[in-house]
Order: sequence, then C-alpha cells, then structure tokens
Amino acid sequence: MLCALIIQHLFSIPTDSLLLVFLHYSRPLREFCGFTKVPDASKITRFKQDFLSDLQSVFDNLVDITEPICQDIDNNLASMLLFDTSGIEAYVTENNPKYANRIIKQLKAYAKANNFNSSYDPLLPMKREGSKSNLRSKLPTMKFVCPKMKWEYNRQDKSSRRVCHCDDPCTTSSCGKMIYVYPEKNLRAYPGVERGSKEWDETYKIRVNVEKSINHFKDSFCVANRKTTNEKTLHADLLLSGISQLLTVVVADKINQRQHIRSLKSFIA
Repeated sequence: MLCALIIQHLFSIPTDSLLLVFLHYSRPLREFCGFTKVPDASKITRFKQDFLSDLQSVFDNLVDITEPICQDIDNNLASMLLFDTSGIEAYVTENNPKYANRIIKQLKAYAKANNFNSSYDPLLPMKREGSKSNLRSKLPTMKFVCPKMKWEYNRQDKSSRRVCHCDDPCTTSSCGKMIYVYPEKNLRAYPGVERGSKEWDETYKIRVNVEKSINHFKDSFCVANRKTTNEKTLHADLLLSGISQLLTVVVADKINQRQHIRSLKSFIA
C-alpha cells in the first residue's frame, strides 16, 4: 500500500479514486505495488489512519538520511526553514468563512429574541492594553482586555487592579476576559527576522524560489486541494508528500543527478 501511495504523490495523481483506476487498468503497476487485486478506497483511508505513527517514523528517518545530502549541495539553503502561512486546511464546514458569519447571525438573533442588553455583542471589540518587546525581532507582544474593564486604585494598599463593569460578564474573573496574542506565532506578520536587517535583505532575494518550492510541494504532490475531512488522513497525506519528496532526493543523489532533487518526473520522462 505504501508503494502505491508514494507513486500517487510522485506522479501527481490527485485523488485516491484515480489511483485505483490506474491500478485497475495496469497489471504491471499492481504487481509492482504488491497487489493481487485492486484494494477498496476505504482500505486506503484505513491504512493512512492506522499507520500514521509509522509514516511519521519513515519521514523522520528520511530526514536524517537526506539532511547531509542537502547540506553538501548548499549548506546555507539547507539551514533555512521554509513555511507557508496559508496553511493546509481540512475540507470541513468550520474552515468556510461563511460558517463564522452564520454563527454571528445566530448569536444576534438569539440575543434579540431573549431581549439581551447591548453587552451581549459577539462583535464587541477587545481593547489593546500595553506592549512589551521580548522578541528577537524587537516586536511587541500584545494583550487585549474587555472594553468594559477599568483600572481602579485602592488607596488603602496603594495598588491598582482591573475591574470589569459588564452587566452580563462572559467570565467569572473580576477583571474580565483577556486575550494574549503572541506575534512569534504569526509567521506571516512576524517572521522572526528584523525587517530591514542584512539577514532580511539577503533572504528576501530568494523569495521567488521559496514560493516556487512551496507551490511545487502543494500542487505537484496534490496536498492543497484534497477533499479530506479527517485530520489523521490529512496528516498522513502531508507525510506521504514529504516522504515522496525526500525519496526523490535520495534517488537523485544515488544516480548522481542532483539537479532532479525537486522532481523525478523530468528524469523518468
């Protein structure tokens, strides 16, 4: 099964059903993958979910094997970590922007039907309070508090504390709701390198190549557009794409064709 799934990703076969069609009409492919008959689509899904930890182990071991190869090709590029901030989302209702709008409308209708006051507002904006820079990129951390919170001074012990004056509080805390935002987790806005620095300028020059690499991984291995709703299956597809890419590096190195480390299709053709 693993062999068939790797072939699926290497040759950009977008769906499991299309892979089964290839297996059905190609006896040599079935024999190469070790199948005596074409498996059911459900068996592919069960394989991904049941052997997720094993796929992770295969991926980790291949990383250890390919790391020296990549370091030998270009030590500087191999030391970089590329990330795609658009992410890969499961094909579920919660990831549809219209879903959040529908929930907000339902909350407003519920508040109106029960004659709630203005404090019941799902869109009530939080108020930013304070900032302190502890990051390498010298960017401030952020804290947001309830807009109906006020600082009150105690003359007896000469201390100040937050007090929420909401008529219908959403939390049992006396100071109201608080939300902490950590800029280092927002990799799109805060990549961890100070903008305008020498490191930033040097890295920015290869941005086009970075975008091409990310696009190649998502499109050529058919990860971005899969209609997967299960988190385990989506995780397995991502690992299989990584395994296929790393196997490409190993094969290209073994046949002394390192120019094909991104894709073997051109070499096979």
